Amino acid sequence: MNPVVHWELYGKDATRLASFYSELFGWKLRPLPEIGYVLIDTQAGTGICGGIATSGDASRLTTFYIEVDDIQPVLERIEKAGGKTTLAPVNEIVTFAQFADPEQNIVEAAQER
Repeated sequence: MNPVVHWELYGKDATRLASFYSELFGWKLRPLPEIGYVLIDTQAGTGICGGIATSGDASRLTTFYIEVDDIQPVLERIEKAGGKTTLAPVNEIVTFAQFADPEQNIVEAAQER
């Protein structure tokens, strides 16, 4: 199975946006200023945690990550099914790639290193 393992919101100022949600819901923040990112721990005990990223391009407002064992074969299956890779695999906290589904929704695939 391939569970949803992470979500992201994007904004012009990740720290400010993360503070907004933290104040509203009591989420714990872990800023990563070197990459313009804030990890979010919802401290709920259930559900999934996420992150908020700084983005000058407001075209990506939210996304979620689906865990996969091996990104490359998944990207090949996505292309065959009518989707399109929009960001080749990147190695940061995890290895991830971005794709658009046939309706142009942006989704991420993530693989543990």
